[in-house]
Amino acid sequence: MQIKCEYCGSMIEETADKCPFCGAANNAVKRTADKTPKTIAELQQWYQDRHLPPYEITRFFIGINYKKPKAFGIYQDSDQFIVYKNKVNGERAIRYQGTDEAYAVNELYLKLKSEILNQKANNQTRKQQQTLTREQKKEKRKNILITFAIFFAGFVGLISIAIIDMLAKGFGASLF
Repeated sequence: MQIKCEYCGSMIEETADKCPFCGAANNAVKRTADKTPKTIAELQQWYQDRHLPPYEITRFFIGINYKKPKAFGIYQDSDQFIVYKNKVNGERAIRYQGTDEAYAVNELYLKLKSEILNQKANNQTRKQQQTLTREQKKEKRKNILITFAIFFAGFVGLISIAIIDMLAKGFGASLF
């Protein structure tokens, strides 16, 4: 996004430290929040500290110009920092290209954090579905046992009635 330089009025990138036309400091430069990585090396360390899976699994490539489809990444090319997204069809979309490393790192960092939160929510949903399935299985077993118990009680009852009937007929015939 571009903003107006406070000194010369030229349109400049909001991520520029200074105006490329007059050299004045950009007081409105967008910076990241504290405790977030500001360099590619810091982002790599942040990734490792959280014991995230290998890049090939998460599809986030830090410090690598990965060219295959379905990937997000950041790398440095001379003085330029490039944040990219490789689409399914192999086409590359550049999310940021410029000299502000902190801004570039923040672009990928925010996307990565968003994806992590997404995955946590998906995992929680899967766990709830598995728990529900386990509870449904327990309920089904309980219902089978109740059905068997009712059947068994009925069977025992019928046998008891048959025995009582036979005994009653047997005693009745011997009395007459």
